This record gives sequence, structure tokens and C-alpha cells, in this order.
Amino acid sequence: MRVTKSGGKGRAVVLAALAVAGFSHYSQATTKTWIGGSSQWNISANWSPLGRPTLSSDMALLAQNSVVIYNQTSGPFDVGTVLIDSRLTLSQQTAGTQLNAGTILIGVSGAGTYTLGAGSVSVNNGFITLGQNAGGSGMFLLSASGALSAGSENIGGDGAGTFVQSGGQNSVTNLNIAGLYTLSAGSLTVACISGSGTFNQTGGTAAIAGSSINRINAFSMTNGTLDLSNHDLIVNTGSISTIGGYIKSAYGNGNWSSSGLTSTSARAVAGDINNPHKTALGYATASGINVGLFDGQSVSGSQVLVKYTWNGDANLDGVVNLLDLNAVASDFGAASRQWYQGDFNYDGTVNIADFNALAMNFGQVLPASDPPAEAVSPEELGALVPEPGLFGMLVGCFLHRLWHRRRICHCGGCPINAVSG
Repeated sequence: MRVTKSGGKGRAVVLAALAVAGFSHYSQATTKTWIGGSSQWNISANWSPLGRPTLSSDMALLAQNSVVIYNQTSGPFDVGTVLIDSRLTLSQQTAGTQLNAGTILIGVSGAGTYTLGAGSVSVNNGFITLGQNAGGSGMFLLSASGALSAGSENIGGDGAGTFVQSGGQNSVTNLNIAGLYTLSAGSLTVACISGSGTFNQTGGTAAIAGSSINRINAFSMTNGTLDLSNHDLIVNTGSISTIGGYIKSAYGNGNWSSSGLTSTSARAVAGDINNPHKTALGYATASGINVGLFDGQSVSGSQVLVKYTWNGDANLDGVVNLLDLNAVASDFGAASRQWYQGDFNYDGTVNIADFNALAMNFGQVLPASDPPAEAVSPEELGALVPEPGLFGMLVGCFLHRLWHRRRICHCGGCPINAVSG
């Protein structure tokens, strides 16, 4: 490493802040403080006490008003904890560099930045936290060919956290966004996403690869793809028309191959000519389908729920039945409608195409594991397609509800949505 400027009080200030926040064990650990002007991380004289950090040294304390260049390619270098604070920037821009850490804390009580444009950083058995304490401000800038992997990434603690990805690869098990994550290029793969902050996507690719349920406070997208695969999403403060627009963009002409909020699982089913039971990303507000729980989580009001489910599952309960038929009949012929109102092909209008989509999946039940994307055998196919008698009964039931709705509405005063048993 090379330090362009050094300071003297950073160590004491940062360790005191950690102790107050409940991290007193750091102050008891062996702490290696950067004091060197050399560009070599592994030169013992660049650290105090003497000797470069190792896994048993617990902490590499970088708390000076400095720009530190990590450019060593003879690694990888291992360290228990890397702490970046006091207006310090740790910059890693050289191909072939590799840093393995147990924990990385950026902006504990002051400001800290990590810029990763080349090489790799691995925190697979620990976590990265940006903005640990109140008054702290942490930023991670990932670009070009940089590669980051972590068990957990906390974008904001009691302080401010910002993650800006304009390239590279980020692979994380648990992504907790309390601040702001911006993705404009590169790839993000996450097992579970959660938090009270904002995920803003203007490009690149993001994929949910592990958890069936994910929840974020705010989500915006102008370009790129976010792949839910066969998982679900809750957006606390999203507009249903906006979220629906992201899904409509990805759906395209039905093959789920365009940019937007997409599902590679639905894409696989759409491309399988032997599987008539198509799947999709259904969406609704909590109040729109009158639920207080969604995948075991409390929801309410205008919170937007997105579920990978059968085409035709209007109320997102994983079953295509008469309740969903009621949704189609209630709004049949109406425009400016959403999925939960019976618009299953995202064109805004509830019509015979939506009825047909529901009919093909009528009676289907979402299994404990999400619907398979693979093809079914010809024997299974025969068992899955609705029998003519059942289909005829379904059509008759639909026509009865449609007629009954119109009869009620012609009696005056009742809303078009009114449906009686």
C-alpha cells in the first residue's frame, strides 16, 4: 500500500466509537495501524506494532485522511478485520490483487470509502458494513473488473451507507439496504435482499438466487434486469402501476426476455411447448387482495406484492380457482387493470385472453416448492389439461358470473366490481 497523507488521532477515535457501539472486543484485539509511506502492504515496518496483519491480528486500522493504494499481486493477503475511517479511501485498481477479510467496516464514526476496480475482495465468512455508527458515512464503489463476494453486506447501519456499482461483479448472500444501492452496470447476485433503504437500478443485471421472499423499502428501475426466478418480492413504498410496468417490460411478447423485473423460471416455462401450464410474476397491493400476511410477513395497504405463480392466480394464493375467476368476471372488458384484477398478459385490459390463461391453469395448486420449469411427460400432460366437462363447467360458471355482474349493475348504483355468488 502507499499512503499519500498520514494522521495521528484516527486510531483512538475509531476504537472509542467502536467500544461505545458495543464492539469493545476490537479494542482488546491486536490492532495493526497503517503508518507507512511505502506501497507494499506486506512490509512489516509499514504497520504499528511491527508486522503486517494476519488472520490472528484481528484488525487492519486505516483511519487517516489518506488515499491508500492496494496494488500487491503476490497475495492473497489475509486479515481479520479491515476498518476504514477518518476520511480515508482504500483503492484497489490492479488486476490480480486479492484481499481476504473476516470483516470490513467502512465509515464507523467518520467517512470511509473502498473503491474496487480490479482484483477481488472476499468476505465470505463475515460481513461488510457501511456507516456503522451514527455520524459515520461509508461508501463502496465497485466498477470495471472488480469482484466482491461477501456473506452479508449492510448498506447503512446507524450511519449512512451508499453502494455504487458501475461494473464488476458482486455476489452476496444477504444484502441489507438501509441506505442506497445503485446498479448501473455489471452483475449483482444475491440470495436475499431486504432493508429499509432504496435499490435503484439504471442498468446491469441483478438476480435473486436463494430466498423465496425478499423485501425492500423502495425500488426504482429505468434499465437492466432484475431476475426473481421463482422467488417473491415485497416493495413497501412502490407504486403498483410502476412495479407492474417493470414486469410488463420484461414480459415483452410473452417470452420474458426483455429488460425489467423478470423471471428466468417463467421464461423457461414459456419456451417449453410441452408444458401448457404457464407461470408468471403476479402482483397486487396488500389491500387489493385483502391480505395481512404474504409469505409469512406482515403487509398492509399499498405495499406491492410480487409472486412467481401460475398464470391466472389473481389473488397470489398459489391456487387457480373460482376466486380468480371472480376477479376476471368482475372486471371483464375493463381497461387500466392490474394483475390482481384479472389482467394476466399485462396489456391493461381484462378480456378473453386472460380468461383463456386462467382456464389452462384452473385447478392448479402451487406446491411446497415453486412450480417446476422443466417439461412434463406426455402422460403427465394428459392428466394436467382440464377435461372437457370441467372446462365446460368453468365456461358456464364464468358466463353466469359475468351475466350476474351486468344484471346487478343495470339495476343502478352498484360498482362495476360488484359480484354476487
